[in-house]
Amino acid sequence: MTHANTILKLSGLGCAACASKVEDVLNSLPGVISVSVNLEESVASVEYDPASVDLDIMIAAVKEVGYGAGPSV
Repeated sequence: MTHANTILKLSGLGCAACASKVEDVLNSLPGVISVSVNLEESVASVEYDPASVDLDIMIAAVKEVGYGAGPSV
């Protein structure tokens, strides 16, 4: 399995429970290996298998639980 890393820029996070919700939804995706959300910087660091999941799927999953997400520039 090939591993890749990405950083997602998040919006709408107001508390630790919000960050936990984002971590949970990303960790539930097949192919996601690990997730760490930094609430203060509003970013999620994600390690994943690019053969199983891609950036669009991760962004859509975060948006489905009510938060904004996009690629970090």
